Amino acid sequence: MTYILVQANKIFVVLFLCLIQFHLAAEPLADGKARFLGCIFSPTSEPNLEKYWNQVVPENSGKWNSVERVRGQMNWANLDNAYNLAQTQGFPFRYHVLIWGNQQPSWMNDLSSSDQLDEIEEWFSAVAARYPGIDYLEVVNEPLNAPPDGNNGRANYIDALGGTGPNGWEWVLESFRLARQYFPGTQLVLNEYNVIRNNDKTDDYIELIGLLQAEDLIDVIGFQAHAFTTGAASVSAMTTSINRFEATGLPVMVTEMDIDGAVFVDPDWIQDDALQLSEYQRVFPLFWEHPAIVGVTLWGWRPGLWRDTEMAYLQDIDGTERPALQWLRHYVAGEEPPMNFETYATIQGLLDTERLIDGDSDGDALHNGLEYLAGTGFDRYNPQPVIWDFTDDSADMIFPVSPLVNSGKVYIERNADLSDAGWLTSGSYNWDTQTASNTTYSGQESKVRRSFDTDVAQFFEPASVDNGDIFYEADIGWGSVRFECVEDRKAAVAQYRVHQDAALRAELTDAVANNGTVSFDVTILAADYDPTDSPSRFNLILAGNTSVDGFSESIEVDPGFDFSTLQADVSQSAHITVNIADLNSFTDVAGSTYVQIAFGSWVPPGEIIGNGNASGKIVTFYIDNLTIDSRPNSSPQIKFSGSGTSAVPQRFYRLRYEQ
Repeated sequence: MTYILVQANKIFVVLFLCLIQFHLAAEPLADGKARFLGCIFSPTSEPNLEKYWNQVVPENSGKWNSVERVRGQMNWANLDNAYNLAQTQGFPFRYHVLIWGNQQPSWMNDLSSSDQLDEIEEWFSAVAARYPGIDYLEVVNEPLNAPPDGNNGRANYIDALGGTGPNGWEWVLESFRLARQYFPGTQLVLNEYNVIRNNDKTDDYIELIGLLQAEDLIDVIGFQAHAFTTGAASVSAMTTSINRFEATGLPVMVTEMDIDGAVFVDPDWIQDDALQLSEYQRVFPLFWEHPAIVGVTLWGWRPGLWRDTEMAYLQDIDGTERPALQWLRHYVAGEEPPMNFETYATIQGLLDTERLIDGDSDGDALHNGLEYLAGTGFDRYNPQPVIWDFTDDSADMIFPVSPLVNSGKVYIERNADLSDAGWLTSGSYNWDTQTASNTTYSGQESKVRRSFDTDVAQFFEPASVDNGDIFYEADIGWGSVRFECVEDRKAAVAQYRVHQDAALRAELTDAVANNGTVSFDVTILAADYDPTDSPSRFNLILAGNTSVDGFSESIEVDPGFDFSTLQADVSQSAHITVNIADLNSFTDVAGSTYVQIAFGSWVPPGEIIGNGNASGKIVTFYIDNLTIDSRPNSSPQIKFSGSGTSAVPQRFYRLRYEQ
């Protein structure tokens, strides 16, 4: 349990919501997010890696055989490059890997067990000395599937580490004991594949993790999410497995992820963007939104990765982003999912020995549990006031809370003096049960988002308007609604029937009252128009209609596309946000029987789109991710009233947080 005494005869008590962010010239997809989205460092993945990803893992260059192929001759060049990139950019660095059955020096097989152990310790020592800034150390890779037991061409040094021993896993435990010895300040990771299908492998993996936990030898559970595993696993089975990992109390990491982007049509593999996109949409949110997962590492993103034949890359060789990468960018840019204390502490670099809710890692009198509650880091000195003197006539007190908080309980306690004993509860809030006592909690406001695909029923073209074809297509963008601007037509309109969408309508009602926003993604594809027609700027309009207010003046929104630079088969995308206050028709959504949002083209009277030299369609737009955000600038807070908490007024109050 953790305590803080805060001085607050002011209405607002600021608890410094200041998450660590990396300040880079280019912004990776997960820049500023609490979780990392990383990638391997290799010759093919290195170009522009820092512009997309914010965590680094050496692929093959960190494996023992890559460094010491010849006994006593260390080649650190590629590994140095990976490590230096992470250090320069401020990215977390995960070392892959110390002990594994594969890609190990062949000369080890000819040594005695005692000599093998000497070489293993020399290997650990050399890595520790050269790379003191390792954030996550992968000690053992694939213990279930590829132990160094000499079978099937694997390394044979398992006996040097104690063999299987009475528990079946002595060699793994000894590897982690050595890692604790040589890397005392580093978080230690175990890695394995085929353990998220909730099968026998999952059971064995959890058993091994338990043995490591019994000696306090493991800090993070790692699992691989290659296409051959996730493609054959249901979301339900994967969720169950991750929940079982979470139940150990350890943070979890997706260590190796890729999703194939091709289908095999004998005798060749044929690129299939839609298949890759749909699988990313099915699998990635499960990982990204799970409160126990600290981050995801992609096992390559450009051509030349290990599943090159299956086209698992996200960017083509010419730099064009495939639809899955376009979707990933928009998805990760969305609202940050919450996380538990263990996950937050791991991301902030808190070692397992320091990961105590009632600890004070940075000595600022704000204990770790309340650092999590406030969203601050564990490594900076942020001195807090020590006394909360709540006078009898004080107003309600409001405490900002980090939007990442999703578990535990906070108590507001009172006492007549500052003694250690005698504190009584005046108010509380429990995230696990969402119950409150003498407090009110306003959480992070929800966003209602609609990602469109071929199943969308609410989009339609008015029968009275003949402004081009509106139809559904999932082969472009990320499964979006498509509509066309047609030569010599004044407008082409697609309307979303909000009144048929209860959740969206409810959020829209709150947004009207709280100055919320409407946002959406729009994509243009160069191949959908004739470049010789030289179309002029195309404005997108957004309009609202209700039976109460009628159809209002629309808003012209320019996505900012540069028609002069469009190239065949290359798309341009934009994210548009409009304040509800600017849509003056939205005044009484709750009292209306008909509500719509319309997207379309608008050309001033007397003008047409383009120069008029061509007929037929000019350009096609794709709309997706329509989002209503009722309170875009709000943050969670706990409100506590000092009146009526006790028959005898108490002068001093404090916060206490516990899991």
